Amino acid sequence: MLKPITSLIAREQFPLLASNHELHYLDSAATTPQPDVVLAAQAEFVRTSYGPVHRSVYDVGVAATNAYEGARHTVAQFLGARDDEIIFTKNATEALNLAAWIEAGRLEAGDEILISGAEHHSNLLPWQRVACRRGIVMKWIEVKDGALDMADYQQKVTAKTKLVAITAASNVLGSITPLAQVVAIAHQVGARVIVDAAQSVARLPNSPALCEADYIAFSGHKMYGPTGIGVLRAKQNILAHAEPLHVGGGMVAKTPRQAAMWLDGPARFEGGTPPVVEAIGLAAAISFVQEVGLATIHMHEQSLNAYAFKKMSELPGIRFVGTTDMNSRVGIMAWQTIVDDQPIHSHDVATIANTCGAAIRAGHHCAEPLLTALGLTDVARASWGVYTTSQDVDGLIQALAGVYSTFALPIKKGATVPSL
Repeated sequence: MLKPITSLIAREQFPLLASNHELHYLDSAATTPQPDVVLAAQAEFVRTSYGPVHRSVYDVGVAATNAYEGARHTVAQFLGARDDEIIFTKNATEALNLAAWIEAGRLEAGDEILISGAEHHSNLLPWQRVACRRGIVMKWIEVKDGALDMADYQQKVTAKTKLVAITAASNVLGSITPLAQVVAIAHQVGARVIVDAAQSVARLPNSPALCEADYIAFSGHKMYGPTGIGVLRAKQNILAHAEPLHVGGGMVAKTPRQAAMWLDGPARFEGGTPPVVEAIGLAAAISFVQEVGLATIHMHEQSLNAYAFKKMSELPGIRFVGTTDMNSRVGIMAWQTIVDDQPIHSHDVATIANTCGAAIRAGHHCAEPLLTALGLTDVARASWGVYTTSQDVDGLIQALAGVYSTFALPIKKGATVPSL
């Protein structure tokens, strides 16, 4: 008999969950609810130190600047980086677009970009655009048996490879990328590596390989922080010679009529009023996950993976997507629900699950090339957080039972299928 799995942090510490007792929130890979400590940090800043940053000499403005730069320091320490390598953006998508803008300035026709077949659109579309505009060759690293095909990667890395775009953990397969090998192989030929860490920063202990990557991108709302804040960590030797993407107030050293001169450091890339409150929330979220412990979070998710895999395997028609090795993936589970040898569309599965109180994701999850390569159009997905328990997984099992009862019951002649 499977042992019950309790939450790492009581759901009462998450106002969204505390006020929705019947909700089985299983969409943490999309957005994580914020705990009280993160909400409190933002509220305290707004009450006591809310003001414009960097250019104010009065007390409140100085306090706001100190808090904002303190948040940057927290992020840098978390990533094992320098403060002047941390750029605040509005989300991971903007961070990846900024990286693509910077890289476009050095790439030439005939250069090659390697990109994994498991990438989220946010780490695909910017590179597609760069490739189209600059005559760059894009090569795909294939996915095999639910994970990155490292033999294929090694074969495709050449002297022409200038950049490798890779996810640290797939938002569909949940598979963990062997970053140490990826980074080492890329650096051997002088290629830069950009890591989409959106699904790993709140789930996996930060590895030396992550620190060695040339770029790291992630967002706050997937790690118990607020929306509207993301991070691009770029090595200082890159930023020192890079042009800003957005230009405006607060990022110039001097502005003659003909050509402006940019500030050094992150300020060059943070034109306009930055997301100060959100940065405070992100710093609080980082402190939160560090206090819980990333290794502890990873073990918790592995336990939930094993529990869910066992329980779902007992159902009559679950077709898992990705590796069945629950120890080589983060807390993300994707599947098809099969009735009479036909897959039920994941939107129908999610709609019925919602009526049972289970919140899951459906569709192609902004990873259409991956699903196409797998011969799929859509999958359902559940994902765990520090608040997830085996009871939440049991709620998912009950919801899936509802799917089977809806679609497997015989329909009498003349009857109509109820609209979902």
